[in-house]
Amino acid sequence: MMRLIGRARRFLRGRDGGQSLVEFTLLIPVLMIFVVAVIDFGKMLLTYQVMTNAAREGARRAAVANDLATEASVRSAIIKSLDPVIDSAKVQFVAKNPDGSCPAMTTGATNGYALVYGCGWDGTPTTVTDAVVGIAFDYKTVLLGRFLESTPGTFPLKTRMVYRNE
Repeated sequence: MMRLIGRARRFLRGRDGGQSLVEFTLLIPVLMIFVVAVIDFGKMLLTYQVMTNAAREGARRAAVANDLATEASVRSAIIKSLDPVIDSAKVQFVAKNPDGSCPAMTTGATNGYALVYGCGWDGTPTTVTDAVVGIAFDYKTVLLGRFLESTPGTFPLKTRMVYRNE
C-alpha cells in the first residue's frame, strides 16, 4: 500500500512539466528583449566612450604647441581613435567659421557619418586660446531608439573636449 502511495505521488509530481514549459514560453520573449536591450546599450556606451577618447586625443594633440601639432596630425589622431567603432571613410570634418571660431555642434549626419568640429588646431597659442574638438554621431540602435527617441532607430551622441593651449 505504501508503495502505491509513493508511486502515485511521483506520478502526480511529474505533471508540473507542462506548466513549466508554458511559463518558460511566455517569459522567453521578455527575456530576449531585455538581453538585446542590454547588449545594444553596451554597444552605444562603448561608442560614446570611444568618441570621448578620440575628442580627448585630438584636443590634446592640438593643444601641444610644437612642430608636430598640425591640423593634419590632429585629424589623423581623431580618425585613428575613432577607428574601433566608426569607419574612417565615415568621418567628416566641419569647417571652422570664417572668423576662426568653432562652429556650433549639431547632431551627427545621416548614414552613419560622424561630424568632427573644432578650432585651435594650428599649434600657435597666440592666435587661439583653446584647442577644441567636438564629435557628433547618430548611433543606430537595434531596440533602444524605438523607445527613447522620436526618430526610430537612432540616438544622438555628442562629446566635446577643450584643452588650453600650452
